[in-house]
Amino acid sequence: VRPTWMRSLAMAVWLLGVTGAAAFATPRALQQALVQPIHWNLRSTYVVCQEGAEMNVLQQMSASFWEAKRAQLRAESEARLRELDEFVAREQALTSAALGASAGVPSEPSSAELSQVKLELAQQKAKVEQLEAALAQQALNAELELQKSTAYWIAKVAEVRGQLPAAAAGEDATNLEKKSVLKGPRTGTTGFANCP
Repeated sequence: VRPTWMRSLAMAVWLLGVTGAAAFATPRALQQALVQPIHWNLRSTYVVCQEGAEMNVLQQMSASFWEAKRAQLRAESEARLRELDEFVAREQALTSAALGASAGVPSEPSSAELSQVKLELAQQKAKVEQLEAALAQQALNAELELQKSTAYWIAKVAEVRGQLPAAAAGEDATNLEKKSVLKGPRTGTTGFANCP
């Protein structure tokens, strides 16, 4: 079997020879009759060669496709088998743990464990009581600070009123009462209501 390029070269040489001989030896109708089948033969030879190359490529692709498909299916089946083995191992471990736990655990806790739990509970209760006492003390301190601050500001207002003339003091007190009634409680920089 000759390679494709050698067949096409031999065909081209033969075509030149036949065409040249036909052009000088025969009339025009004979030239067309000889040239027409040659073109057809060249085209069919080319198509056959192309189909052969395509078939080789398709066969190679088909073989590699099926090999890849086979490898993929094997990998999937192995993964499923591993997963099934893991499920079996888990089920056996859970079953053995459940059977061991029900057979080995006494129905009532021992006195040592019970006393340990009671001791921990007492410690937690003591901590809770300490925290509650600290919280109550903090609330008491906050209330005392509030009262001290209120007393300070009341004293300051009284001091300022004492420094004002008598007529302005009466008028100012009336204005302050009106403002506090109209605006409602006011929060200053100290955070306390009704502070000037």
